Amino acid sequence: MNISHNISPKFNTQYNYNLDKRCAKPQPQTFTGMNISKGYDKFCEEVGKHFCRPIFDNFVVNKLGYTIRNSENAVKHFLAVGSVITSGMYMHQTYTNKKMDKDRRATLTVNQGFTLLLSTLGAYTLDGSLKSWWKKQHERYLRLNAAGNSAWDGMNEMNSDMNKQTIEKVAKGETKLEMTIKDDKALNKLVKKFIKSDVVLDKNSKMGIFAEKLADAGIKVANPEDKNALIQKCKSIIATGSAEMKEKIANAVKTENIVRKNFIEINDYLDKYGEQHVVDKSMLKRLKIRSKGFAALRSILVFGFVYRFFVPLAVVKPTNLLCDKYLEYKKQAKQKNAV
Repeated sequence: MNISHNISPKFNTQYNYNLDKRCAKPQPQTFTGMNISKGYDKFCEEVGKHFCRPIFDNFVVNKLGYTIRNSENAVKHFLAVGSVITSGMYMHQTYTNKKMDKDRRATLTVNQGFTLLLSTLGAYTLDGSLKSWWKKQHERYLRLNAAGNSAWDGMNEMNSDMNKQTIEKVAKGETKLEMTIKDDKALNKLVKKFIKSDVVLDKNSKMGIFAEKLADAGIKVANPEDKNALIQKCKSIIATGSAEMKEKIANAVKTENIVRKNFIEINDYLDKYGEQHVVDKSMLKRLKIRSKGFAALRSILVFGFVYRFFVPLAVVKPTNLLCDKYLEYKKQAKQKNAV
């Protein structure tokens, strides 16, 4: 009987050597003979060095970033900056396009600049007008989750306590009302602003914290939820009321201004006090992401709608038509002068 030795291949060096020779080793992926990884790294490095750095690492951008770093919603500012950079490049490309007539180049560049300006003003205006309504949707969204519901109540309780402390400090003279109100027009504007954006912190009340300050001053309406009626009543008192009543409204405005500056918003509250309401850290992390995402969504939708849809649809065609008419008029004027 012939007995052959059965040696496991993994322990047989000669077997492994021959196997390595037979199996082709994977070669680095190449594109036109160049290693993709090295080429891509080199490309990114050059773009960052010669394009991104000059645009984003300069005094203007650094100053802008420093200014808006603590903004309640910095997303809209960055969206605006991105649109200004993109539109600025288009304007530069149009103005330096030698294939186009000089007059048309200049007119189209002005047209693009006007569209950019109108888009930016429109986006900021619409974003600001939706702020109060969006905050209500934000609240409804977070309250769908038990942890979010508890956190929102905790934020309201903290802001309510801060509001009461501010009122007490103002009454005792510990906090000075340093806000300056120029005239009745400015006072009316502030009253309207604070009433429109008033918040209800007490679950057992329908009256907002600014409406409560006005009520303490003897100014209230039958329906606490009728903001327009309260605005009109304050406007009437400011226009025809006594100096004493106007002073009470002004003090309520100044006190509210201090309170608003010290308000803690839900995203900051979750970062600082979220663990009081959510024991599970992974759940808290998801809740923070959802809340911050919802807060930024408003500006993303508004700026995208205004910049990319509404203004191009509503403004570009009419302005292009005016541009064509202007160029035609200028062409006819040149022909008359030539004759």
